[in-house]
Amino acid sequence: MFEILAYWKETDNKLRWDTKINGVLFEVYIPKWRIPDPRPETILVILYFPPYDQLNNKKFYCKSDITLNPQLRNNKICADLQKNQEHSKTMRFDPIGDKKSWEVGSLYIPFDLLPGKEITQVTAVIEWIYA
Repeated sequence: MFEILAYWKETDNKLRWDTKINGVLFEVYIPKWRIPDPRPETILVILYFPPYDQLNNKKFYCKSDITLNPQLRNNKICADLQKNQEHSKTMRFDPIGDKKSWEVGSLYIPFDLLPGKEITQVTAVIEWIYA
């Protein structure tokens, strides 16, 4: 599944990209330390249900990796996420693992993008789009 998210908004530690899916916001939060410079206005989000273990070139980076080699920020983000909370129109998924090393923040995925409410895990791949 492919979704293009645009119009980022800034918080203290993250940027948020969002788009509306049938009138419901699909939100993706990404820590500032993981975002390339220059910042892309648009990202491509690919969701895999169930999580996809055999994804080619699935690599995870922590903040210290990026600090040592800032060019790694240009690489796509791969994140395995688990269901955290059901909202009225979205399901919140959080990355698996230590919160300090999350490359992506929570994803608020509209129910219309989910194959069913019973989904408990997803793999998200985020790619940077430059016009």
